[in-house]
Amino acid sequence: EVINMPEAWEYTKGTDNFFIGVIDSGFDNLHSDMQGRFAAFLTNDKGDHGMGVSGSISANTNNGFGISGVNWNTDIVSSGLHYTSDIENVVDYTSNGKETKLLSNSWGLEYIPANFNPTNTKLVCPFILFGISFESVWEI
Repeated sequence: EVINMPEAWEYTKGTDNFFIGVIDSGFDNLHSDMQGRFAAFLTNDKGDHGMGVSGSISANTNNGFGISGVNWNTDIVSSGLHYTSDIENVVDYTSNGKETKLLSNSWGLEYIPANFNPTNTKLVCPFILFGISFESVWEI
């Protein structure tokens, strides 16, 4: 209610036409609020931040406990961040005609892979890292 989601849900509860990628640390695919919400559980790290982010995006709703995700219908493709390929695997994930269209990235400098090059990627998007903007074009 703090962010007025009940009013927004009168218009839409989200879509299941694509996946949202969450590249972060700490996922629990057995968590009761996230049952059936992970389309793919690619890699995992210690911690729990990824669960908080994933739950905010798409936790099961109206199940009598926990929180309600903003998007009731979109599933998550999750991965920790060790290598540039972790990013690419999330971006490239497809299943049953759906693909990853949005990414949530909560990266601290210590989590950026040493070989990460924001100009050698598979997306066309701006990267903003600690106040430095990189306009990147990832090869398709």
